[in-house]
Amino acid sequence: MAWHCGAAGCPTHSSPEHNCRDWEMAPLRRSVGRGGANDQADVRVVQGTLNRFQTDRGGPSPRLDTSGRCDAPTIAAIEALQRLHPGLGLRSPDGRVDVGGRTHAALASRFGGTLSSPSPTSTPAAGPISGTLTPQHIPITVHEQVIDFFVCISTPDPETKVRLLATFFGRMPPAHLAVLYPFFVIEDKPNHGPGGGTWLRAELEAGAFAGRRHEEATGLSNADVDRLVLSAGARGLHGIPRDRWERDVGTSAARAEWTVIHEAGHAVDYELDLRGTYRVHDYRGITPACGAGNLIVRRAVEAYARYIYADRDAAVARESVPSETRAASSSRVIRNLWGTPAFSPANVPPGWRPRSSGNLY
Repeated sequence: MAWHCGAAGCPTHSSPEHNCRDWEMAPLRRSVGRGGANDQADVRVVQGTLNRFQTDRGGPSPRLDTSGRCDAPTIAAIEALQRLHPGLGLRSPDGRVDVGGRTHAALASRFGGTLSSPSPTSTPAAGPISGTLTPQHIPITVHEQVIDFFVCISTPDPETKVRLLATFFGRMPPAHLAVLYPFFVIEDKPNHGPGGGTWLRAELEAGAFAGRRHEEATGLSNADVDRLVLSAGARGLHGIPRDRWERDVGTSAARAEWTVIHEAGHAVDYELDLRGTYRVHDYRGITPACGAGNLIVRRAVEAYARYIYADRDAAVARESVPSETRAASSSRVIRNLWGTPAFSPANVPPGWRPRSSGNLY
């Protein structure tokens, strides 16, 4: 049987115990797993990398045959990693590794590696690009929890805007504030996608913000990602692009605070679980605005942000549901949120409400 350890430029070996010196995961060119492209070379890289994980982190037992065929054991091993890896913890694994996706990041970050095929623009820059600002640190304290903002762009009066946002953070339970990642006000997202973004530590370690191209897009240097997030022990970061940050706070239909609270919801979900055992159908009346995660993640986070942000509970579910009033839909959605681990008594006191007396900053 031929074995491959998943390393870049590594030949096959006679034993699965072989470890290349200075092992680094070879780049993936295309998706691997259920419904993926499943090119032989990419499948072998994933198989070999999965074999290096311990079983309690999703590693396969017995080890996979690194044949390059995407067979049932390979898909099962990908699903196990998605369920058991601390940076993933998916309740509904899809058995697929997409280039640059969260599962790829988990694979690469465990052993080093890169999230894409080699290119001159994907290597980390030796230093900050010309014009990159030193991030301005603006911390605020809400419910005795410190929330860090780092402003990486030139923008009018960021201190005032952060202070205005404190009121909306004041609607969140203290235990939820405690799990937020630092917020970075950036020029744009690394992939130039719409809206804000939240990246887990594993994705950052795998290079989600690395390289001169990403520095140019975000205005956040590689050195500052390492200094302010990775070396500081943060479990992720929230990114708020300029086009969202420079919207008004509390005075327009498209408000800056909505993006901030929505991204905060992703940290609450990642760290405390806003999904529980609920399914997409349970969140009828909620149409998600973002594209992060799977559909239940998007709906649960959208519901959470609306619950925290809305002026009244009846306004949480805004989309029509047949044979149900919007107030009834909103009540159902709120009950679902309270049925998740994030709203367990260990995290939120019974009777707490976002707009109850004493909650506001």
